[in-house]
Amino acid sequence: MMKNNIFKTGALLAILVTLTKVTGFFRETIIVSTYGASSTTDAYFVAFSIINILFMTFGAAIGTIIIPSYTRLKSEANKKEISRYLQSFMGFFFLISIVVSLLGMTYSQDIVNTFFPDLENGELTAQLLQILFPTLFLMTLNLFYSSILNVNKIFLPVNVALFFGNIIVIISILLLTNKLSIYAILLGQILSLLLQYVLLFITVKRLKIEFGKNVLKINFKVIKSDLREMLPIVFVALILQGNMFIERYLASTLAAGSITKIGLAFRITDFLISILITVFGTILYPNFAELFVKKDSIGLVTMVKKSLRIIILITFPLVGGLFLYSYHAVDLLVGYGNFTEEDVNYTSEMLMFYSLAIPLLSLSSILMRFLYAIKKSKSILYIQLIYTVGNISLGLFLLYYLEDIGIPIAFVVASFINLFLLTFVVIKKFPDMNIRYTLVFLFKVFISTMIMMSIVNSINFLIKEIFFELIIGILVGFITYILCLVIFKINETKIVIKYIKEKSNYGVFTK
Repeated sequence: MMKNNIFKTGALLAILVTLTKVTGFFRETIIVSTYGASSTTDAYFVAFSIINILFMTFGAAIGTIIIPSYTRLKSEANKKEISRYLQSFMGFFFLISIVVSLLGMTYSQDIVNTFFPDLENGELTAQLLQILFPTLFLMTLNLFYSSILNVNKIFLPVNVALFFGNIIVIISILLLTNKLSIYAILLGQILSLLLQYVLLFITVKRLKIEFGKNVLKINFKVIKSDLREMLPIVFVALILQGNMFIERYLASTLAAGSITKIGLAFRITDFLISILITVFGTILYPNFAELFVKKDSIGLVTMVKKSLRIIILITFPLVGGLFLYSYHAVDLLVGYGNFTEEDVNYTSEMLMFYSLAIPLLSLSSILMRFLYAIKKSKSILYIQLIYTVGNISLGLFLLYYLEDIGIPIAFVVASFINLFLLTFVVIKKFPDMNIRYTLVFLFKVFISTMIMMSIVNSINFLIKEIFFELIIGILVGFITYILCLVIFKINETKIVIKYIKEKSNYGVFTK
């Protein structure tokens, strides 16, 4: 039986990830409050989203291929074979990123005109895109080094690098906006990526893995099988990121500033999801891969079931809190500077609907990592195709009938369909998943959340000061929710409480 200290590792990583994500999100709020909801910010976010699609696609390919293969090689191969494998993949991704960057710089205006014909400030968007494209190769190298460190269970340097990278961008915006305008953000991002590269490179070198001396030395025989397996993963990643791209496209047909406001609501939701997924995914995926290599199907199923229940336990009250305090959250984060009261109201309404996707996307992400680990990437590809087509169709349909609010509603419905299909594939592969218990668990958590919301909402009527309403509401909501979980005898709550009391090695994923 695999000795498991995942809960303790997850707690430490959660602190690091939270600091990184908080500074990253603060960077986004600084951008919005400094430049406001305007055609200028729309231009930046569109340009950045195009680069981010490619970045996340490369990240998915690197993470889902290199982690299991490198994990296997560590136990089966010698250092020379490991170095040859990593050298070949590093060179391959470096070459691809350079080619894509050059093509992107050349055709940036055509890209903007083709995909965002209704954008008010298309010329500025193309200029920003030309500057951002060359950063893609640095992003790719940083992702590559991060994956190597994650396999070796070294999480601290990655998050430290990201944390200080975010600080550099924030400082650049605050100090240079008056001189450089929107270009201050881009300067900060370039300096940030350079700092991350230096920190990660130094850390990886300490592992004494010999690779990277000749970045274009590629042995395709070594990586040929992984490249074939990577193709469906790349398609899936493009499809997933395409959903965000669709959100930007639909918003670009609305008034100037809509991309920024709708995008902000989405980013608040994504910020909360990413903390959960980064913590759970970074730790779970290598363990999924290791259990699969060892053919420990019982361990796999146990880990998946408990992971899903912990996600449900965390995300349901989170959604309830956002429904009650969406205005407070947006006003606190960006309700100053050039972001107006009308902008706050608009964004908070969007946030309420987007928040419904938090449990759906978090659960889907765990199931996708599980399916990748057991080599079911083709199933994910088909599901994501359905997901994307559904999101596009629903988005266009609901935008016509419901206008702005149709965009987040379409996203939530498509996310639910995605989760349903992923669950179906997992149950078909592992019939002993015991989905009935999970559904009963879900119902208990849902009732606990509704009770919490009812009590907090009643208290809110008695408090007129917004700050105290938020603080007291969170405190009362937390206590009420925990009490409900104890009353409903939810085992995961007992495990966590026992761990806190005894400071033992028991973890939420312990068999």
